[in-house]
Amino acid sequence: MAYQREIDTKKPRQGMVEYKDFDMLKLTALILVSVYMVFSLFPIFWMLSTALKTNVDTYKMPPELVPVKPSLAGFRKLLSADRTIFRFFLNSIIIGAGAVLLCLAAGLLAGYSLSRFPSRMSKFVMMFFLVSQMFPLALLAIPLYVYFYRLHLLNTHLGVILVHGAIALPLCLWLLKGFFDTIPIELEDAAKIDGCSRWKILTRIIMPLIGPGIITAAVYAFLISWREFLLALVFTSTEISRPLSPGLAVYYLGFVSLRWSDVMTASILTISPLLIIYIFLQRYVISGLVGGAVKG
Repeated sequence: MAYQREIDTKKPRQGMVEYKDFDMLKLTALILVSVYMVFSLFPIFWMLSTALKTNVDTYKMPPELVPVKPSLAGFRKLLSADRTIFRFFLNSIIIGAGAVLLCLAAGLLAGYSLSRFPSRMSKFVMMFFLVSQMFPLALLAIPLYVYFYRLHLLNTHLGVILVHGAIALPLCLWLLKGFFDTIPIELEDAAKIDGCSRWKILTRIIMPLIGPGIITAAVYAFLISWREFLLALVFTSTEISRPLSPGLAVYYLGFVSLRWSDVMTASILTISPLLIIYIFLQRYVISGLVGGAVKG
């Protein structure tokens, strides 16, 4: 009996040890996540802090983490005097919208065809699109430049739209095909009995059912086009055609002196549309990615 009581008295102590170990595990995970968040968010904080400084204050040593005298002169200058940035901004919107339309048009038709008309070549086609993502963009710059030069597509919005659409299309195709696979074929058979054509079935029945997938593909294509730098820099050399990312690099870091306050102010303008899009469409993007991954 004494031995049994000794065992019983030890059980709570073991439970307390396990509970403490669990708390230590959570505390360690919290510390690691906090450190990761600091390293991830510090560049954004530094960008905002530099944008609120004058160009003279940006070169102070030691640097000021928080500006002592915040100034909005950079934002006023950007919105009033420096109109070149708005030309780059407009170019990015035109190119991004064109890339989205291209990816959705090709991705919807190709994804529907691969889903509803499978053949021996279907897996090969899907793998071909996947393997195309493995080539570095720098490897494609020279041959594409030669082709675009012969086709007179340099310094045009259409040339950059084709490039950005080709970059984003493979993932959009995989995502949309996964959603098409989740739609029962019986819905299409019932629509055929009612007299619907293949085009009406796709546009009026299938596409409304895969709305989250279409929104996710559109957001992904736009983000790829908005942040792509290398090929947009190679294929454009004028302010009329150059998008925002290479435009900022050439305009602020090439022709003009290194005015870091102005650079960071323009950079905030660059990331603002991305934050707005993600904030308002976050729910659809997450549901689209999760749905495509699980259902596909």
